[in-house]
Amino acid sequence: MKYEYKVVTVELNLSAFSRAKVDSKQIEEEINKHGQEGWELVSAVPNTGNGHVYSHTLYFKRSL
Repeated sequence: MKYEYKVVTVELNLSAFSRAKVDSKQIEEEINKHGQEGWELVSAVPNTGNGHVYSHTLYFKRSL
């Protein structure tokens, strides 16, 4: 089986933090958007700096 891959970085709005907690709704909306196009999330990696998460990189795949 052959796959194609997609990498998406979700920049987080710093106001979305509440005691260093990420707004999961923002990430969920991004995952659902790509899922409707047939993409399957295979990994999500938080990008951090100065003790804060500022974005997430999402890795997707789908069959060709």
